[in-house]
Amino acid sequence: MRLKKITFLFFLITSVSFAQHIENVNEKIALQSCQCISKIDDTGKHVNQSIRECIQNSIVKFNQDKNTSAGKNNELYLAIESDLVKNCPSLKKLVFSENQKFEHATSKNVLAQLAYEDGLDYMAEKEYEKAIEKFKKATTIDPKFAFAWDNLALSFKNVGKYDQAIEAYRKS
Repeated sequence: MRLKKITFLFFLITSVSFAQHIENVNEKIALQSCQCISKIDDTGKHVNQSIRECIQNSIVKFNQDKNTSAGKNNELYLAIESDLVKNCPSLKKLVFSENQKFEHATSKNVLAQLAYEDGLDYMAEKEYEKAIEKFKKATTIDPKFAFAWDNLALSFKNVGKYDQAIEAYRKS
């Protein structure tokens, strides 16, 4: 019985240590990605492509520094992307700002705008299913509300509904 407790304790400690290592790796890659994103010119037509390149290049550089293969690590990419959405002010400024130079960035319909803002609040709390409901409401009220479609897509992605995320991005 005592051996089982010792084994369990060892497993628990190594798991926590490994999880912290992964978080530190992700934080380093995310920081490097964010620094790259901060240099992106927001007047360009291919902002999203530039953001993807920053993330991919940071992953590749980190893997080269560690003498490991970059491969197609979709989980790592998604983890870095998620971290950037939460913690990278440059990304938020580029992607989520209420920038009036983009047609239909916001809605002139007060109800759509309120639903959208509720959705943002739910996203901040990681309550993506509730955010989806609010963004759907906003896009139903104002089908041309681009930022609501973008955040609907992001919410779908966060709950693993990738086909619906792609469809929402297309509509945006």
